[in-house]
Amino acid sequence: MPTSVDVDSRIILYSQAVKGPRHDTKFAIASIRSLKKYNPQFIIADKAYDSNAIRTCINEEIKASDQILVRSNFKHGRYRRLSIKTFKKEIYSRRNNVERYLG
Repeated sequence: MPTSVDVDSRIILYSQAVKGPRHDTKFAIASIRSLKKYNPQFIIADKAYDSNAIRTCINEEIKASDQILVRSNFKHGRYRRLSIKTFKKEIYSRRNNVERYLG
């Protein structure tokens, strides 16, 4: 079930029920776009969400910084290259708050 959670308050900001097995990344952009009204500073996700389309949505539409690990086999993408320079491990480690909440 694709879900977006505020890391600090652990309040669910977006959730979508799906029928049958589906990977969350198919719904990631809709989930990210729903967060625009909250004006987030960062979007934190694991490396399964490392795609140029997702990073472009975060940086251009939401005007937030993506804190997504870059896969070791990445080949291209402006925001992937930028993310290598702007990635902050202390921010990314807060993803654990969400994982514990949803777990």
